[in-house]
Amino acid sequence: MVSRHLGETLDHLLVHRGLGTARLPSSGGIAPNATAALPPIEVYFSAKGGCTEAVVRELNTARSTVLVQAYSFTSAPIAKVLVDAYKRGVNVQVILLLWTAIVATMVEFWSWSALAGILFAPYLAWVSFAAVPNCVV
Repeated sequence: MVSRHLGETLDHLLVHRGLGTARLPSSGGIAPNATAALPPIEVYFSAKGGCTEAVVRELNTARSTVLVQAYSFTSAPIAKVLVDAYKRGVNVQVILLLWTAIVATMVEFWSWSALAGILFAPYLAWVSFAAVPNCVV
């Protein structure tokens, strides 16, 4: 089951990159040359470890769609390259979970106590204010 799912995932990646399919053998395993066409996997753990540069490099090659899901967003270089991608016609969609989580918490706390909900307003204001430098690049 795992090898079939992995094979289907490889097929999906290869087809979207225009490289064909992995062609699974009858045993259900992955074809020996299925991963040969895939780019190498790179792993980064922090901005100082090359993560920002790697993300910027990949975003600069985007041609159709960029989907970003982040808890918070503080990287000016990544914000700039996202704006540049948008300006060159790339569909850029960003979901900021921190802001959403604060609003959801405010609503939930408000149902218990209006004061409890209102007390989250300064935090929401600060997070919104802190995001402004990333929105105006």
